[in-house]
Amino acid sequence: MSADKSFKVVIVGGGIAGLSLAIMLEKFSIDYVLLEAHDDIAPPLGASIAMMPNGLLILDQLGCYEDIRSICQGDAIKTAYTRDVDGSVLSCTPDILEHLEIRHGYPMLFFDREWLLKLLYDHVQNKDRILVGQKVRDIITANDGVEVRTTTGVSYRGSVVVGADGVHSATRKEMVRLAHERAPGYFPVGEEDRVPCYYQCSFGIAQEVESWPDGDQCFTLGREKSFLVASGPMKRVYWFFFSKLPQTRHGQDIPSYTKQDEAAFVDEHRDVPITEKLTFGELFSKRISSALTPLHEVVYQKWYFERILVIGDAVHKPNPIGGMGGNGAIESAAEFVNALIDRRRTSALETLTTQDLAAIGKQVQDCRHERAKFINAISHDMQALFAFENPMLSNLVWYGITPLTGEELALELMVDRIVGASRLRYVPIPNRPRRIPYDHELPARPWKSFASRLPQVLLLAAGVALFYLPKTVTTTHLGDLSKLATTVQSLPRILTSTLFPSILNAPDQASDGISIRSTAIYQLSQLLSPALILTVEGYRAGNRMTPLAVPARPVGRNIRPEVAESLVPAISLAYLLPTSLILAGADLDADAPALKFAYDYVFVLQAIAHAVAMYAYMRRGNAVAFTDFSSLPQILASNISSWSGVASTLSNLFNRDGVWSAAVIATSNLYTIWDLRRLGYTSTSSAIKTTLKVALGQVLVGPSATWALLWRWREQTLLRLSVPA
Repeated sequence: MSADKSFKVVIVGGGIAGLSLAIMLEKFSIDYVLLEAHDDIAPPLGASIAMMPNGLLILDQLGCYEDIRSICQGDAIKTAYTRDVDGSVLSCTPDILEHLEIRHGYPMLFFDREWLLKLLYDHVQNKDRILVGQKVRDIITANDGVEVRTTTGVSYRGSVVVGADGVHSATRKEMVRLAHERAPGYFPVGEEDRVPCYYQCSFGIAQEVESWPDGDQCFTLGREKSFLVASGPMKRVYWFFFSKLPQTRHGQDIPSYTKQDEAAFVDEHRDVPITEKLTFGELFSKRISSALTPLHEVVYQKWYFERILVIGDAVHKPNPIGGMGGNGAIESAAEFVNALIDRRRTSALETLTTQDLAAIGKQVQDCRHERAKFINAISHDMQALFAFENPMLSNLVWYGITPLTGEELALELMVDRIVGASRLRYVPIPNRPRRIPYDHELPARPWKSFASRLPQVLLLAAGVALFYLPKTVTTTHLGDLSKLATTVQSLPRILTSTLFPSILNAPDQASDGISIRSTAIYQLSQLLSPALILTVEGYRAGNRMTPLAVPARPVGRNIRPEVAESLVPAISLAYLLPTSLILAGADLDADAPALKFAYDYVFVLQAIAHAVAMYAYMRRGNAVAFTDFSSLPQILASNISSWSGVASTLSNLFNRDGVWSAAVIATSNLYTIWDLRRLGYTSTSSAIKTTLKVALGQVLVGPSATWALLWRWREQTLLRLSVPA
């Protein structure tokens, strides 16, 4: 690949974003120079870094991932806890790194930030382009280029400046200054003065902490405070202690802290528990390094002006409790390179004008701005929840909901922060087996607006309404509904004491000539799909102690193979055989084939039952003989030649309960299709086609058979999106 010799990127900042960008540019033979203010490219600042799957995917594209795994010396974190204010355990997720790697292809890795900087620097091929001790003084832009002048008196010329120089970015200050001079109003006046700071944070690295369980990670709750503490390599323990400021500070009013301030902070909070056996003071006494810092939280409105673009903490700085800051900076660097290569595919980079480079800046901002706002908001909300900013909400979540949730929920809450990640579009993605696709691997763009969540809100409202139904509709033809639903054994009681006897004692013919017993037989046959699907969903890995059908994502869909293989005999023996006697008066994907067979089995049985019932009802009570089926097409044609005929046939086929049951199943089917489209797991055209098939299936094979076939399609859709080993 030929180099663009006259096109040069001036990178300001030698942190994670800056060094990652340098490696990316080398991938495409694009010239650059990197200016770092410190005298050391990897200064020992005492900070840690959490590398999440979204950041590791890009670093894997750059050839850095295996080296990162080696310096982490295996998976340091084994179990993740959420702990109460006294350090006691509220929830636990064992083998969290293994789960993350299965789900997303990469784990979560905690280690020294200094180590990552050294590793990235080692992967830079042209180290002569990495210049330390070069603090930016000012920037001059012109129509044909840009000049960065440093405090050493040296100037560096290039085509575009990319500022990756942190929350106190000199590049951003210069960009805003130039915009105020040349285009007043381009940046909102006083935007920097409105940047909020809600928390201060003590962070650091400890080692050989006796009371800390090796391999643990924990979030510890507190009143206006919280902890994130994680195990690392070499018996290191990384901590973040977040403490809410008495009042929110903004802009220039945000404090900076000295070592004396840190000592006073530690003395004040020395006895705050992290676990039942470890306090903050005990952890701090084992420190290797530490600092106290204010936590800015901001996503600036604009990230570029003319030939200047700013990325990373300089323009999108979240609360570090979510572990996404460095990962987001890498994503922004990747989108800048994507935009450059998009341009180079149509014209040489040296021909880019100021307007072209501003358009590239806008492209980067458009790709990243909404996601940066989402990460910023969710990190802020996490912190508020852990620190009981809203006591009622935190009490509900931690003491009401959390005890009822399974292990899968904690992992599911991380998904949206990961799967929406950027990547280098012109660099192959290494084949890492994973069960959950990233958004860029989906057949359609996910719907993420509030309006797209409306069906979920309506479904929740319907669920709440059904919860109160026994109090409102107290009786049915089965008897007292409120009494029948008061015990765990209510369903067996309904079946054995009410439903089956009513079927046995039903008259053979009703006044309209329709067999009541035949109606009951048909309706019981239509319970096969609910019996199968409710059983399958009850065994889903993602449904333990959670609402039904939560795992719309592939990783949550699997069940144990032995369970899947037992479904057909279980349904046959536990449902079909007893029902027949009464009516007569007597790998992670190893589950897939068995599940598909079970769905096909139930589909065929219910479709046959539906066809027989349709035929019988159209003949208005005449005896059904299989030899008569040659006349079925003519009967169907005469009955469904109009919409009124269809309605009449179906209304006769189902009694009132049957119609409501069919309506509920059809609504559930439509919701399933909509949810897969919302997630981007199926295309709009496929969703429309499936919806039409579901509608047609209600008439041709019946609602329950259609449900079984739809669930088979859902299984195939989820499996297709997984990346196999």
